[in-house]
Amino acid sequence: MTRCKNQPAKLKDIIGSFTPFLIAVLAQYVLNFIDVAILFFKNMRSDEKSNSENTIGKILQMDYNQPMNQAYLVLAQHIVFLICFGVWYYRIFYRGNIVSTDESFEDNTKGRMKNIFSCVCSIRTPFLLLAGVAIQIMVDGILNLVSPLFPDTFATYYELVSKAVGVNRAVPMMIATFVIAPFGEELFFRGVIMGYAKRYMPPAFAILFQGVLFGLYHGNIVQGIYACILGCLLGFVAYKANTLLASMILHFSINLSVLFIPSVWFEETVRCGIITAGALVLTVLFVWLAMRKKEEKKITEK
Repeated sequence: MTRCKNQPAKLKDIIGSFTPFLIAVLAQYVLNFIDVAILFFKNMRSDEKSNSENTIGKILQMDYNQPMNQAYLVLAQHIVFLICFGVWYYRIFYRGNIVSTDESFEDNTKGRMKNIFSCVCSIRTPFLLLAGVAIQIMVDGILNLVSPLFPDTFATYYELVSKAVGVNRAVPMMIATFVIAPFGEELFFRGVIMGYAKRYMPPAFAILFQGVLFGLYHGNIVQGIYACILGCLLGFVAYKANTLLASMILHFSINLSVLFIPSVWFEETVRCGIITAGALVLTVLFVWLAMRKKEEKKITEK
């Protein structure tokens, strides 16, 4: 991931910064259609007395769902996103930067692979992992503190969460959420979308732009707001570190830490506030430690 100087806006760059998001939205509708079609034909085959009208009515009931169908479809979606946006990012941004240098393609590729290995194994990685845990604790705490102020909005949100519990605990969904999504979504938003946006926007606006689209992608107002903020943070990390690996590691830690944070921490308001404030301080500290640059010592020869 390289930092681009702002250039006059080109139509292909503007289209490129919006196209991935439109593709993702279309994919959501396609997956929902496939899910409904699977339920329709499955129900028709299992009950010979059912007609198409009764079957559709049953499927449209809010309490009628097939978690495993949804889990496998989401897994397929994330795999497709990982492959498609990975190839897209590699061809337009990664490989393009390699071939534009004076070094040979083979030598430059070896150098980049060495940099990737050193980045993953660097002291930065533990701080990013710890920052992800602190961020998730902070988000959970804020949601618990704010929810009494907007009971109707959060009632709808928690209803969606409760219905998704069966899906989220399914193995295919866990693979999609904790293994594939951190890499696919980073290639998607911080790689392709922010890569195009940086060509005609200042970095701060490009980070905000992809963060807003990241929030809209999550599809509901509560999750959309905090996803937008997290998207901006991930964009900042990717930009400052000058590599998507940093935001991938942070994203992975945020998603995975959901499994290990006990809800009992947030049951009392005072304790919840203290834990949330502490998590905020730790988030700032760990992100700063991960992003700081070591000052190179000047060696003077006598």
